[in-house]
Amino acid sequence: MAIEQRKIDYILARYPEVQHKRTHFWIIRNEMVEHFGSGCAYDDYISLVTQDISVSVNAAVEDNPLYEVNGNRYVVWPFSFSIDEIDGIFADYSIYGNNLSQQQIMHKYKFKPEAWDAIKRAFRLNKYSHVVSPFTADNSTEEELDGRIDDAIETHHDTLVERLTYTHDRKFKKEAKAAFKAKGNLDYFTQRIQEAVQDYVPMYDWTFIEVLERHSSNIEHVVISDIHIGKLETNKILNRLWEVADYCVASPADTIYITCLGDLAEAFTWDGMHSNQIAFGTDHDFGMYGFNLLVRVSEIFERMIRFIVEKGDKKVIFTGITGNHDRMSIEKEKDQERVGGLVIYEMLKRWLNNVATVNYYNSHAATFEADGIHYIIHHWDGNMDRQQPEKVVITYWNLSAYNVILSGDKHTLRASEWRNFTNIKVPALAWVGSYDKSMNLHSETWFLVIRTNKHWTVDFEFKRLQK
Repeated sequence: MAIEQRKIDYILARYPEVQHKRTHFWIIRNEMVEHFGSGCAYDDYISLVTQDISVSVNAAVEDNPLYEVNGNRYVVWPFSFSIDEIDGIFADYSIYGNNLSQQQIMHKYKFKPEAWDAIKRAFRLNKYSHVVSPFTADNSTEEELDGRIDDAIETHHDTLVERLTYTHDRKFKKEAKAAFKAKGNLDYFTQRIQEAVQDYVPMYDWTFIEVLERHSSNIEHVVISDIHIGKLETNKILNRLWEVADYCVASPADTIYITCLGDLAEAFTWDGMHSNQIAFGTDHDFGMYGFNLLVRVSEIFERMIRFIVEKGDKKVIFTGITGNHDRMSIEKEKDQERVGGLVIYEMLKRWLNNVATVNYYNSHAATFEADGIHYIIHHWDGNMDRQQPEKVVITYWNLSAYNVILSGDKHTLRASEWRNFTNIKVPALAWVGSYDKSMNLHSETWFLVIRTNKHWTVDFEFKRLQK
């Protein structure tokens, strides 16, 4: 039975906040029963949400907004909130503001879960939202908006300092208590107190040197991610790889750092990640998996790196990590090391032994130094989705250098610059597939170029590739 138009509008406005799995269907169905008195069939729901959502969602939201402004209040059916209150929620929830959790927001504003869910759904509120609500942003002068943004940044800075101080205080107290428990052992007591104080108070080795202008054109850092060789339209993916190689050859830099953030192939086994998208015989006969695909992908990267070195007369330093598609099994517990990607990197290291430097890591997170910058690289799949970048950088940072987080996986382009680090999500070289559409992800292909500037931080730009 066809779904009523009002229910279609509700489902599309709710999507892609949830996915089209059966459990999420029941969540939406129960909401429709509460709002409309009845739900819809599971098959009709699946048929609707597996269409090209990127167009449907935008149209549904523009034609049927889930909120309206009445005087100085937002009406979010069946609730009503003052504009000042919603502005405060935007500033408190955004990572650019107070960065409160959902539980903290509900506690501060005394919301029930139903009211909080209505606000998130109506305003499409997420951690990367603005620090003011849409009505305020549209009806404020540029000076007023700048003032609000400055206030939010100051609040965020104060909150981060408070959290860091609290964390160090707890560590100091814990170490001190452990030392006090060692009764009668003066040496143990002294050693533990010294360790606690040393961790609590950063130690700096001051060296005063003349700051020189940098010749940043000598070195460039090129970053690629989510190549997915073997999926549909692999011929276009290979063309994009050679666009990256041509850029490196034409670069004025003498040294090229190339970093790959994983997902080298679509699926290494017939039942691997998204194996339904393997291009069986359609593009460069890439309908293959297992040993043949491992060798073919290795050959592609070997030819690319050798071309940059020989054609461009460049020094190449290649660094790689693996992604979830690089597993030899769809079940992550059976291949936590992601052996497919490791085998390819090891083959590159052996084949290019006297041609280029090849480094790779079998851990999900890794760090390395390039042109004076400390890089933290991670494919960013799994539980990393829930990690806040400021907490990640505290875990892996280098106090003596500027820190940059590089991650892929989500096929999206995003960058944010903080006081002492930059967080960059690198989009995919692969084109849009059914997964990308279901998650409403990117529709462009890019790679990233980074240069160290004279201030020992980074300048970066995204380079668009052909579709």
